[in-house]
Amino acid sequence: MNIIYSTQSNSLDLFNDLDLEIKKNIKIEKSLFIVADSSNFYKWEQNNKDSASNNIFIKEWELTSQRDLYVDMVELEKYEKRLGLNAGVFGSIVADRRLFMGKFSSISQDYSRRFSNEELLSILLASLRALDNYFNKYDPQILCGFICVTMLDYLVYLFAKENGSRVFNLRPTRIKDRVIFSNTLNDPDKRVLETYNSIIKNQENAEFQRSIDFINESRDSHSLYEGVTKPSKSTAIKSNLLNYFSYNKIKSAFRNLINYYKLQIYKDNHVINPFSYFFYSSLINPVRAKIVNRKFKKNYIYENDLKNGDKYIFYPLHTEPEVSLLVYGRPFVNQIELIRMIALSMPLGFNLYVKEHPMMLGKRKISAYNKILNIPRVKLVSPSITSRSVIESSSLLTVITGSMALEAAIVKKPVLTFGDCPYNILPNSMVKRIRDLRHINMEILSQINNYKYDKTAMQAYIESNYKCSVGVNLYSNLLKKKNTFQVQSSMYNDDIAKLSEYLLKLLNEDKLIEYKESDNIW
Repeated sequence: MNIIYSTQSNSLDLFNDLDLEIKKNIKIEKSLFIVADSSNFYKWEQNNKDSASNNIFIKEWELTSQRDLYVDMVELEKYEKRLGLNAGVFGSIVADRRLFMGKFSSISQDYSRRFSNEELLSILLASLRALDNYFNKYDPQILCGFICVTMLDYLVYLFAKENGSRVFNLRPTRIKDRVIFSNTLNDPDKRVLETYNSIIKNQENAEFQRSIDFINESRDSHSLYEGVTKPSKSTAIKSNLLNYFSYNKIKSAFRNLINYYKLQIYKDNHVINPFSYFFYSSLINPVRAKIVNRKFKKNYIYENDLKNGDKYIFYPLHTEPEVSLLVYGRPFVNQIELIRMIALSMPLGFNLYVKEHPMMLGKRKISAYNKILNIPRVKLVSPSITSRSVIESSSLLTVITGSMALEAAIVKKPVLTFGDCPYNILPNSMVKRIRDLRHINMEILSQINNYKYDKTAMQAYIESNYKCSVGVNLYSNLLKKKNTFQVQSSMYNDDIAKLSEYLLKLLNEDKLIEYKESDNIW
């Protein structure tokens, strides 16, 4: 049996250690790793020489550097038909912010074009050929990966589909510290959906104490889930810009710059120069955040304003670029135009409150806020207000995807979603997905006027996620994300062991996944 892992950045550490753990229990002949970050890989390689020499690595930067191939459109069209993509294989490129958007998109809103049409198609063709060869040579029976955010992430899933490989896509549930290995690319997860339907059908009047406790806890206080950035008690914008130019930050930038050239990381077009990163994070973004705060503070809706009886619909801005837009949210990737459509479709007497995501303060261009405020009946909410406060006083939450939909549903607020969202499982009277903007005005009115909270459905949704998941500190522990919330502390090796046990259990239970066209999110 062979296995292929689709990794990004620190998830290479996670999946390598997971691979070593599962090999204690099952025979794996070959382990293949798709690696998408040269900077992280070269550092990892130095510390994991045995794994680096014993496994096979598919290096994304080597494929994306092939931008001068002769583009055989006949060959590309054959791949498109073969892999079953009605919407076109080009969608894999759109999903990858590093190909489709500007070089600085990870640290600032950057939509500048990086590659020509021919270059993008050349990269795509090189990647398709490479993955085709690997699947033909090694025939991996298992694909294990993380949330799909790169072109190769998606292409490898398509080849796994064709190959009949078992798919395990690791992603959080946003419930406590629970994570699932999903057998689908998009939400909702089919295993969770089947469990939910079974609970509704067979145990309609059952009470699930852990789910009830979670719901009550979430209502009483803002229940943080594992991996979310810890809320800061201090202002997001420091008054003294010199605070950003600390000795440690400058030292780190120089050290990273040396490795950038020493390890030839500069050859990876996806990795920006360390000093460019330092320049944006320590100067451009903080200054931009201060300007935004000063420019729009007179326009902001504050905490006291929420209690004045104003009828409003709430739209929380997503981070950009992000998987929630480029993957789960397509075709609604232009948030400003979606805001415009919602605002123009609201009943009389309503305003649309828009709130910036805390992680985007200083990253989004000032012109974006001007465009938002130029839309009739749209107001900006102060970033200092908690989203829970805005939700509780609202008449309706509109969101593309994201955990805020679950939060709103728990506190008995109607929700409209526009993307592939796990909470779309809930009844339409609580959470309704919009697929056709032509009728959005009627959907808004109906969702407000016909809202009905379903206690059984809410408990069934939470319980189905508990039943289909395992509790580990994915972001704070396994992926080593800094300043993230932990539900409860745990040891790294213990979490790896729990994740391995969970995966082996699914391997014993699961049959080969039968894919349908609806599984393709494009």
